Amino acid sequence: MASPAHAIVCFVDADGDGFGDAGDAGTVDPDGVCDAGFSDNSLDCDDTDQGVHPGAAEICDDKDNDCNGTTDDGLQFATWYFDADGDGFGSRFRTLVACLQPGGYVADSTDCDDFKVSVHPGAVEVWDHIDNNCDGQVDEGFPECPILNTGDANLTGTLTSADIIYLVNFIFKSGPTPQPCQATGDVNCDGGVTAADIIFLVRWVFHRGPPPCDVCLLIPSAWGCP
Repeated sequence: MASPAHAIVCFVDADGDGFGDAGDAGTVDPDGVCDAGFSDNSLDCDDTDQGVHPGAAEICDDKDNDCNGTTDDGLQFATWYFDADGDGFGSRFRTLVACLQPGGYVADSTDCDDFKVSVHPGAVEVWDHIDNNCDGQVDEGFPECPILNTGDANLTGTLTSADIIYLVNFIFKSGPTPQPCQATGDVNCDGGVTAADIIFLVRWVFHRGPPPCDVCLLIPSAWGCP
């Protein structure tokens, strides 16, 4: 029989990395040698992962690999920016600091509209009343947008039932053309002035439906606008 003087306490080593489970109370082994599956120490902070134990290399995995009480210590961290539209340019308003690039995040933070894939630095500028290339300018290189209030057919500066009557007279009774050009009557920007524009304007004036479209989406020269 082995002498009690040689007895040692052994701890479960479930992952076989040579370090016992820190949560194990231990079992006395009277012969002084721990059996297979046990260790003479209880230093393993995660005995289910063979790569986690004292002295292990710390890697970027949100774990305390070396069991020193700190997660991902000694690694290089960076700020990442969420890219909602997937165009490769992120928003500076939604960030994560991480040692590896998180899914859906990018290193760039210069997107001025992260909900439009066609809007980002270097994008082609088109005439749509939007800063497509994020240079701080709108529709640069295109003619200046005419100052027109779509739907204001009588040119009073406000959209009222009088504009509805004006369009009814123009469409059905050969009344005066919307002012200062016919484009102001194209309330839904479909390229023509029809009964659909009257319905659109009625919904806006009386029921707070969708607002009239942006006349900058039209081509003024096609309407004879100034």
